[in-house]
Amino acid sequence: MKKLLGLVVGILLLAPLLATPLDSAKANYNIDNRCNFQDDTLYENVNGGGGYYQTFTPKENRITSAVLMLGAFQTDSTATLKIMDSGSSTLATQAITVSGGNPVVPAPFSFDNFSPITVTPGHVYKLALVRSAGNTLYWYKTTTCDISGNAYADGASLPAADYVFTTYGYTESSPAPTPTPSTQIAAPTKTAATYQASTKQVKLTWDKSTTTDIEGYNIYRSEDASQSFTKLGQVGGSVTEYQDTTIIAKKTYYYYVKTYKSSNESAQSNTASVTIPNNLTAATANTTANLTNWFFYLLFGGVALALIIFLIVYELKLKKKWAEQAKNGKKLF
Repeated sequence: MKKLLGLVVGILLLAPLLATPLDSAKANYNIDNRCNFQDDTLYENVNGGGGYYQTFTPKENRITSAVLMLGAFQTDSTATLKIMDSGSSTLATQAITVSGGNPVVPAPFSFDNFSPITVTPGHVYKLALVRSAGNTLYWYKTTTCDISGNAYADGASLPAADYVFTTYGYTESSPAPTPTPSTQIAAPTKTAATYQASTKQVKLTWDKSTTTDIEGYNIYRSEDASQSFTKLGQVGGSVTEYQDTTIIAKKTYYYYVKTYKSSNESAQSNTASVTIPNNLTAATANTTANLTNWFFYLLFGGVALALIIFLIVYELKLKKKWAEQAKNGKKLF
């Protein structure tokens, strides 16, 4: 009986570990550029003003994601990565939370929540990092990389040093189809952006295109009302809203929507803007992961409870049978 109860307790203790989803393998295509991690004592404390970036020359003509070696001291910090061309135009941007620790433990953080970026192999591009929330953000570097690029801190070049990073991508070899004139696809209208305090997200809505045989809508965002818009997401043709979860406190964002069919897009809708309040917290919890965890908790808890009830009932019946046999003078064994 004690052994069985011990087994049940062990199952209950292991349940949270079994319920935690493993990190899924990310489809990173090919490694485009890589600067490996060498020394956790070499780093730059990235500030909120910008000027911390690594230049690189891609080998592929599409960039899909980037992984940076980062860390934060004690409290979490928000790291915003911008992939930029040599003229400092933003091609993609993403903000993530870097977990704080004491001592600081450097770890690779992946930026992959953007559509593949079209680049020109051999041209110079930038991975620019900004601390948009929190007190510390460390970007680790090394002196042993042999890549075609340079590291910069506060806009000044760091001689004989590069930040630790990896970019991923692929090469698109097929020629792009000839675009259909945007006038043949009607643009969506009445685009509106609203900050939702309950979810700490921006909700975008629009009226659907009058073109019936469309595939969906592309959503674009910028921090400038007139330029540097990058594709934020994509939805199907029956959807007329989108939730922007990659927002930062105190920022003003501008949005517009385009109808798309195959590789063709309409003209842009009207531009909507929203200013994020000061009390925005860091990234919200992963709802899907939480639901998965609760499912496993309930499953293992239910199995364990049923096993305990069975053992108790079984032991009570066994004791009752032994008592009756003893009363009748029968041997128990």
